[in-house]
Amino acid sequence: MEGLNNTYWILLIILIIVEVSSITMIKYAAMNNDKILLIPGIIGFGVLGYILFNIFNLGSMAVTNAIWDILSIIIITIIAVTLFEEKIDIYHGIGLFFAIFALLLVNKSDIQETFSR
Repeated sequence: MEGLNNTYWILLIILIIVEVSSITMIKYAAMNNDKILLIPGIIGFGVLGYILFNIFNLGSMAVTNAIWDILSIIIITIIAVTLFEEKIDIYHGIGLFFAIFALLLVNKSDIQETFSR
């Protein structure tokens, strides 16, 4: 994954923001039976496809998907616990720990490159 440019990382961050926002809107819409808020949530998932198309021209699918999934899981869990007052048990906590560890392993070369500058 060495040599990923800033455009890749910006698009990946936008991808995660769009996904997390869409999931949050859909969850809120479901809890409140709000069909109007459901629409931008669904549109957000359509936008994800276009962002992915652009990201895949810059980086590998496997690593991109791993980073995207893990960061989304972490952020969505934080939102679920804080905003929607959902509970996580010890198994979810252990799973999140391993997800964070996996994120560090997937980005090992980028992390080393950043700290060796």
